[in-house]
Amino acid sequence: MDRLPPLSVTVLALAAVAALAAGCGGGEQPRISRVEGVKASGQTPAPERWCDVFYAGADVPTLVLPKVVPARAGERLPVVQTDRWVWVNLWATWCGPCRREMPLVLRWHEQLGKDGIAADLWFLSVDAREQDLTRFLQENPSVAPGNSVRLAAGADLDRWLSGFAGAPTGSIPLQIIAAPGGKVRCIRAGSLHEGDYPVVKALFVRLGSDAAACVTAPSNALPSPREARSPAPRTPAPPGSSRGSSPRGSKGDPSPRTGRTRLS
Repeated sequence: MDRLPPLSVTVLALAAVAALAAGCGGGEQPRISRVEGVKASGQTPAPERWCDVFYAGADVPTLVLPKVVPARAGERLPVVQTDRWVWVNLWATWCGPCRREMPLVLRWHEQLGKDGIAADLWFLSVDAREQDLTRFLQENPSVAPGNSVRLAAGADLDRWLSGFAGAPTGSIPLQIIAAPGGKVRCIRAGSLHEGDYPVVKALFVRLGSDAAACVTAPSNALPSPREARSPAPRTPAPPGSSRGSSPRGSKGDPSPRTGRTRLS
């Protein structure tokens, strides 16, 4: 696990001011970091750095699912409730990292509820063949419970993700987190890790605090000089690395660094 170097009190103070400005409409996208550990000082890293893309400002995209069908035959198609947190997990039966992290996602969802953070958890399968998903869920009934759907047409995935500026494409697992009101605030690609929960919880708390701060901010508050949000830079894959294979039923090879499986 990598660690961030200790930060001075001055730097921390400046970071706090910048974070509040970003939450209310100012600030740039945080530089991408794949660090999941705690800082050498023992503090939890800035939660927005857990995201590949962290949205803030007036141009925050709205969460609207692509055309989907129920993952399990005979079930009704659920409806996204925008009056609460929504966490969408993109996965596939042939994606090893996706399957391995599923129990962790479920535990985190349960723990968030215990910590007073109510969120609807959605599982969005990108399996191209309905029979593959049906067979897998029959053999593994505890996988992807609750709001579980499948992408109706594989070609819709990239078109849908293109609606989120700067969103990572071409690999799963992928996490999309939307705040109450239906605005997407965080997108993360790659495997989750057991030790990430404190950062994830801090992210929800941070976003909730941002919303409260923006509502109570005085009307004459000066805007940040950098109101335009630019997509966060993408972290390039290591040269020659293999991230998987076709979604047509074959299993992909996860990247050793990010735990992603490539959609091809």
